Amino acid sequence: MIPAVAAPLVANAEGTQPAAEEKQIPQQIEFVLADGTVVQTSTVNLTTGAHQFSELTLPQGYELVSDGSFTVVSSADIIPVTVRAKEAVEETATVIASVQFIDADGNYAGGGNYFLPAGVQNLSILSQYVPEGYTLAEAGDFYVVAGGSYQAKVVKAASTIIHVTYKSTGGKALGGGDYFVDEDGDGIANYSELQLPEGYNLTETGDFFVDANKDYEITLKKEVEGTIINVTFVDEEGNNLGGGDYFVDLDDDGIANYSELQLPEGYELIQTGDFFVDANNPYTITLHKVQTHEVEQDTATLVVKYVKEGTNEVVGEDEAYTADGVKGEVHTFTVDLKAPKGYELVEDEDSLSLDVEYGQNAEVFVKVKAVEDKNEGKEDEEKTDAKEDSKKEDKGVDTGVAMPLAGIFGTMSVALGGMIALLRRKNRK
Repeated sequence: MIPAVAAPLVANAEGTQPAAEEKQIPQQIEFVLADGTVVQTSTVNLTTGAHQFSELTLPQGYELVSDGSFTVVSSADIIPVTVRAKEAVEETATVIASVQFIDADGNYAGGGNYFLPAGVQNLSILSQYVPEGYTLAEAGDFYVVAGGSYQAKVVKAASTIIHVTYKSTGGKALGGGDYFVDEDGDGIANYSELQLPEGYNLTETGDFFVDANKDYEITLKKEVEGTIINVTFVDEEGNNLGGGDYFVDLDDDGIANYSELQLPEGYELIQTGDFFVDANNPYTITLHKVQTHEVEQDTATLVVKYVKEGTNEVVGEDEAYTADGVKGEVHTFTVDLKAPKGYELVEDEDSLSLDVEYGQNAEVFVKVKAVEDKNEGKEDEEKTDAKEDSKKEDKGVDTGVAMPLAGIFGTMSVALGGMIALLRRKNRK
């Protein structure tokens, strides 16, 4: 505690002494901080009655917290007075710097050399120098040095400040802020007056009504669809599998899906689903090697043979039809039927379909008949009649019975590995 020191009392503004008939008594004054810490204790001679704190001589470097009053009654009392330390005042150097005021179109609106306080300053210190009819169009700090040159944006005083929030077509927040619009003061602004985030364009253009009390939400689209991210693929042992830059998040909502990435051949994703997109963040994605099984390949073969009706004599054959595939699986052959020269198909069908397994050979037999010669048929008929007449003359009774040949083939039949395969025929169109 600082020892008590008698200090002179300033009785009033004129410095006059109290009247001789007023009785003074020694009064102890205790100067304390807000937390109760005693800074100094003094004893002064004061008359009984009311006094103001401002009458007291304060400890050096301190000031009153409030300009209150106190009452002197007895010298046995201790009067507490709350004080606080004065803030240190730093002397700021003043320098000469050059300032140019630029309008929204980049045109020079005024400026010159001004005395400015050195160091970090707020742009608001330039308000007193802004050209007539303009106001500052930006805020923030700048660093002032002697001989420095600075530019400050200004707008016509008629402009209106509106608050704008930008978002992407996918709903991602893109920032925003306060913007000066409607320089001519007609209550109408154009979207082109707004400063857009880099890499985005307006989805809506033209004019809009200005309302300083309204918050504007404006949707923007990317100049280039998608976000480029860098990806490195590794296997489960950490071996590098390559990678590169990939376009993802085409709807620009800040979220992409792992399925948008092109994976190295023979590998598959371990982690699936969505992830947040950050163009400044390199991605390392672990992949799982796909287990492959060797597949045996083989050939399916189909041979079409044409047989004469009644005798089953092979009178023609198509070149073998072949197809390659996985052994054990089935290939469907579709064949257009063409009868050999001098023959025609027995049935009114000109195509057939047949399933043949890869690794099997199959034959299909198609019945044909000779094309009839009308003259030759007539001669054969006359010869037959003459022969019958001769038999009647010789034997008097017809004992001859025509026995049809029982064919081993149907109109169409198939031999496949000793089994009969079913045909799927196509009707004539």
